[in-house]
Amino acid sequence: MRWLLAVCGVGATITSPQIVLNLRKMGFTVRVILSPNACKFVSPEALEVISGCKVFHSTFDRGDGVVVPHIELAEECDIVVVFPASASMVARLAYGLADELVSATVLHTHRPVVVVPALNATALNKPVVERNLLQLERDGYHVLRPVKGKSVRITDLRDVGVSIASLESVVALVRRLGGKASQKSLSKLGQK
Repeated sequence: MRWLLAVCGVGATITSPQIVLNLRKMGFTVRVILSPNACKFVSPEALEVISGCKVFHSTFDRGDGVVVPHIELAEECDIVVVFPASASMVARLAYGLADELVSATVLHTHRPVVVVPALNATALNKPVVERNLLQLERDGYHVLRPVKGKSVRITDLRDVGVSIASLESVVALVRRLGGKASQKSLSKLGQK
């Protein structure tokens, strides 16, 4: 299965190289796109080495035969996974904004989209964040909500209290969605 991993700029972003490495070990093909703020947490070059593919971070990036990344990358994958998703990205997607590469790609894809927010307890408890997550679900996105009360230690210096779904739960959801996509493809073949 071909993943398009859309990484946003939050504290959990620093774990994205390990996420890509783990996904590749599981046999997935992984292309990575970065929001502008994600580039402040992790270098595109590091993710290129780990993923084996060019990493795009702007709608104006070119390379690997890709001329219009937000269209071409949205079409060539089997699934788009926004992991980790910032509160800002959740709001962009809920309102249909497409003002940078991640949101533009999500807006242009016909593939299933999984959104995995990484939020601290304060943000997680805001009514506006809940409204945005509900809107994403109503719009057909698959939202893997953070586990309240469970936080991820981002650094050894201090626990910043960021909550996020586990990689295992993301992979389990993607596998279920991949099976549904395969069944849809088989039923379309049977109709021809």
